[in-house]
Amino acid sequence: MAKKATATAKQSRIQAVRLATDRGRKILQTAQAMIDEGRIVKGSCWDWVQAVFNRAGFPNKRGFRRTAFKGSRKSGPFAKPAQLQPGDWIYHVNHQYRGVPHSAIFVRWVDRSRNMAETLSYAGSRRNKPGRYGIYDLSNVYRIIRPAKRLAGSQ
Repeated sequence: MAKKATATAKQSRIQAVRLATDRGRKILQTAQAMIDEGRIVKGSCWDWVQAVFNRAGFPNKRGFRRTAFKGSRKSGPFAKPAQLQPGDWIYHVNHQYRGVPHSAIFVRWVDRSRNMAETLSYAGSRRNKPGRYGIYDLSNVYRIIRPAKRLAGSQ
């Protein structure tokens, strides 16, 4: 049964990559490559997502990223589910772990009616492990960052 669930999740991830914009696809493929390589990024969840965006060619410089949504962790407003796209860098309240802020890359909806989604992220706390897939309650997404049109190294 576990193998069937894993195969289904993999097929759903492949579909998410197909549905992503070109830039979102580049983010998802880069994150997957870093996981496949066992790439360790010491630091926080934010550091890991930052490393993915940088490696994908979208460094934290003008013209490479854009804020698609901005709210406040404590008071909102919070993004609507329809605003999320595969490959988005999201900041959300991690309801599964003491309500702390968490950075992740949105992959796909698992149960949109309950705001449950699959994301790519790093557990943080300077663990010696690569990023991973996880299911999170995305009821409180307070920031969405997207790769912009420009790629590092392009004119």
